[in-house]
Amino acid sequence: MRRFIRWALWILLALLVIVVGAWWLSRMLGPTAEQKTALAMLGKESAVRGSNAFPALWSLPYDVPEDMQQAVAAEDAKRFGALPASPSGEFLSAQASTSVAAARYADLTPSEADWSKFCKSRTAGCLESVRADRGGYAALLARNARLVERSIALRQYGHYRNGLPLRNDGPMPPFHYAIAPLTRHALDFADGRQDAALAGVCQDAAAWRRIGSHGDSLIARMIGIAYATDGYGRLFADMLAELPAGHRLPPVCISAFAVPVLEEGLICEAMKGESKFVAEGMRALYDASSPVGDPIGDFLFPVLFDEEMTLARMAPSQAHACSDEVRHSVQADTPIKPLPATPLNRGFDCVGNYVGCLLAHVGTEGGPYDRYALRGQDYVARLRLIATLLWLREQEGDGTSIEQRLRERPRALVAPGHPVEVADGGRSLRIRHFDDSNDAYWQVPIAAADVRRPDAAAGDQAGSSVGFSRLRRT
Repeated sequence: MRRFIRWALWILLALLVIVVGAWWLSRMLGPTAEQKTALAMLGKESAVRGSNAFPALWSLPYDVPEDMQQAVAAEDAKRFGALPASPSGEFLSAQASTSVAAARYADLTPSEADWSKFCKSRTAGCLESVRADRGGYAALLARNARLVERSIALRQYGHYRNGLPLRNDGPMPPFHYAIAPLTRHALDFADGRQDAALAGVCQDAAAWRRIGSHGDSLIARMIGIAYATDGYGRLFADMLAELPAGHRLPPVCISAFAVPVLEEGLICEAMKGESKFVAEGMRALYDASSPVGDPIGDFLFPVLFDEEMTLARMAPSQAHACSDEVRHSVQADTPIKPLPATPLNRGFDCVGNYVGCLLAHVGTEGGPYDRYALRGQDYVARLRLIATLLWLREQEGDGTSIEQRLRERPRALVAPGHPVEVADGGRSLRIRHFDDSNDAYWQVPIAAADVRRPDAAAGDQAGSSVGFSRLRRT
C-alpha cells in the first residue's frame, strides 16, 4: 500500500512538473512569426491629412466656438480617464459621460419630434419628403439652423482620430447629428436654389469620403461610408435625375465623386484603431479582474490569462484587412476571402493562456470584421456608380440604349464584381452588394434623357445584368 501511494505521489509530481513546464514554455515562446508580423502591421502609424475632426464632432450638440472645441475635448478626455471603469462593463451613466460643454454653452440638440423629421442616410426619398411639406421643413431648419451650421463646418477637416480614452464603457461622439445638412440641401434644391444645393451636397460628400477613409475608428469608417453614399451620394443622384442634361455642375461635384482610389476600399486604418481599442479593453479587463479579493481567483487569473498573448492571438484576424491578399481582392473587385475561424483553445499558446484563448475565439469566431471589409468594397463600387452617372451626362444623346452606353464606359468606372443592372423599368441603375446583410442592392435613378425608350428596350428585361466581361473598356 505504501509503495502504491509512493508511486502515485511520484506520478502526480511528474504530471505537475509536465504541466508547469508546458505552461512555462508556452509563456516563454511568445507570439508566433505570423502574430509578430500582424502586430507590427497594426502598430504602424500612417500619415494623416488636414486637421482632426474629433473635437468638432464631439462637441457638435453644443454651441462651442471653434477655437474652444479642442480644449473642451481635452478636458472631457482627462475627466473620463480619471473615472473608474465600470465593473460590469456597462457604459458610463449619462451624467458621467456628458461633456463639460453642456454647462457652458447653448444646447443645440433637436427635439425628438424635430430629429425624427430630418432626412437620414438610411432613408431614401429626402427630396420627396421635403417637397411634400416645404413649409414644415423650412421651419424645422430655421429652428435648428445652428446645428446645421456646426455640421457643415466639418468640411474643413481631413481625418478622424479619437481623442477620448479607449475604454469599453466610454461614450462616442454624436455622429448622427452630422447628417443634418442633408435636409438643408434638399430644401435648397426643392426651392430652386439648385446650384447651392449641388455644391453643398458635393462638399459634404467629399468631406465624409475624406474623414471616413482617414479615420482610426471602425464606427467612423462605416459612418463615412454611409454619409458619403447612402446620404449625400444618393441625394446627389436624385438631383442629377431631375436636372436637364445641359445644366452645368459645380466643379466640386466632379472631384467629390471622382473615381475612388484603392485605399478607399480598404478598412486597414480603421482596423489599426480597432486593435488599439481592443488592447485597451483587454488591459482594463486585466486591471479589473486582478486582484478580486478571492485568494483562489487572484492566483488563477494571472495563471490562465495573459494579455499580450491574447492580443497576439487576435492580431492576424485584425491585420487581415491590411494584407496584400485583401489589397489584391479590392483591386480586382472580388469578394474578400475570410480567414478561417480561430480554433477554440487549439494551439500550444493556449496552455499558458486558457482564458485568453477563449476571449480571442469569441472576438474572432465567424470573422466579425469580414463584413466591414466587404462594405469597403461595396463603397467604392457605389462611388463608381455615381461617377458613371456623371459620365453618362457628358455623352451625347445618340439614341443608343442605356445598356449600350454602359458597355462603352471607361475602364476606371468598371467594377467587375459589381455588375451594373438596369432596374425599375429602365429608370434606375443598381449594383448588388457583397455584404447584403442590410440591403442586397444599392440603386440610384438616372436622368430622364437616359431612360431607355421602348424600342431600345426590346428584348431586355428590367433588372437584367450588364455583364462586365462583355464591356468594351476604353
